[in-house]
Amino acid sequence: MTVFNNLGPYSGVVVTGPVSYWIMFSSSGLHFHPLYVEKGMKCITFFRNAGCPNGFIYFTGENAMRLAQLPSNVQFNARWPLRKVILRTTPHFLAYHPPSKTFVVAVSSEQPNKYKARAVNDTTEPLELAQEALDMLDARFVYPLEHRFEVLLLTPATWEIIDRFALEEFEHISALKVVSLNSEEVIEGKKSFIAVSTIVSQGEDVTCKGKVHLFDIVEVVPEPGRPHTTRKLKLVYSKEQRGPVTSLSAVSGHLLSAIGQKIFAWAFVNGELIGKAFIDSDIYIHRLESVKEFVLSADIRSGISLLRYQESQKTMSLVSRDYDLADACAVSFVVDDFTLAFMVADLDGNIYVLCFAPEDLASLGGTRLTKRADFRIGSCVNTFLRVGEIGFFLPLDEKQFRRLAMLQSKMTTQLQHVAGLNPRAYRMVQPNFGSRVTQPSKNILDAGWGSCIASYRCPLPNAESWLRRSTSTLQFLAVHNYLSQIGSTEASILQDLQEIKRSVAVF
Repeated sequence: MTVFNNLGPYSGVVVTGPVSYWIMFSSSGLHFHPLYVEKGMKCITFFRNAGCPNGFIYFTGENAMRLAQLPSNVQFNARWPLRKVILRTTPHFLAYHPPSKTFVVAVSSEQPNKYKARAVNDTTEPLELAQEALDMLDARFVYPLEHRFEVLLLTPATWEIIDRFALEEFEHISALKVVSLNSEEVIEGKKSFIAVSTIVSQGEDVTCKGKVHLFDIVEVVPEPGRPHTTRKLKLVYSKEQRGPVTSLSAVSGHLLSAIGQKIFAWAFVNGELIGKAFIDSDIYIHRLESVKEFVLSADIRSGISLLRYQESQKTMSLVSRDYDLADACAVSFVVDDFTLAFMVADLDGNIYVLCFAPEDLASLGGTRLTKRADFRIGSCVNTFLRVGEIGFFLPLDEKQFRRLAMLQSKMTTQLQHVAGLNPRAYRMVQPNFGSRVTQPSKNILDAGWGSCIASYRCPLPNAESWLRRSTSTLQFLAVHNYLSQIGSTEASILQDLQEIKRSVAVF
């Protein structure tokens, strides 16, 4: 271990070895940041000069010497390295475009609205936007505020805005994704586009419409004095739809769009979207996720459905669905080796893991998705990004899960809890299934304890330090008694925690 002081605003310890760590000291505690080096790090030392004021030199396991320094625009006194990009607007969606190595962001800002929408008449004739100026009002009149949306293109080299596309008035972005569509322009046969779905809401007197925009990121000559402006947004398709477009995705090179209760599959040919298939749902589709030829849709009041798009037959059919979750607010796929599962979050703060298992009797021949695990988060999950925290769900093998589950059970039932709270009861799901009685599946471990986690949250280093601290204080005998009861050791538990921590570390 090598101690450092005043390395910029930071002080702490560097742990060298096969797996190296930066341990930063701050007023909020210790922060662990893994340092990935080929063959590990042998030794490190710190130095300062005019060219590198806060630098350090280290040798790798391959006897290579490297000179480096910590970036000045990144904050390390947090659980993850943090860099703040100032947009001065409200971001809603973020997507990364791999071919151009740029980021696309949907943002909005509030502006005074001096126009209003009006129907031509009460018949079924088309509606038009009547822009009536309100300049004759008193100067002290407070105009209503309207959200004006834009699509920004950012380069990660400097995190500056290199291009922007402003949407029309009353047009709200409901989804922004990078989709891979069939295209004859590239040799690979598929090309990445930026798909944007919008909802045109002009008040209760005008029927709600929507639009689908497709953008391509093209290479251009950079502007003078701005060498990073080599990319621009190019609008290749934009058309109004019959209803609000609430979600987008892509399956088998085709674009998927959810318009109200219908899901459409489109082929992008010669700059136009050609309909290939559609399917009706129950009420209102607000989430779409796809993998290969399968589509997972979330209805606002009718749970989730597993669909399959067959390109050869140009059909979209229902494979299976869940009849219990009434208010699914976020969905995602979970891939564990050769197993595919579906993760669902509801408005009551519960998370479920479902599987398509036609051989299970409870699935009624595969028509019903079977529940494999459940867990209570305690807050509503929106696209699995919690308010104030970023979380992970990590599959575990059978031995790790059983060992950690037994330790968690011992610690939950036998250790004294703060204020007499019961974490086991809190993590029990609280479904809103009406009068129907369901059996909790559990099978998800809690990251907040010294046992770890199929649901990995950021404080995992705290769980490890808690276990070490517990075994060195008055709870030494109790914790070792728990480990002996489950037939395990402190070394094996700490090794499990280290493996999980390394598998989910992204920096």
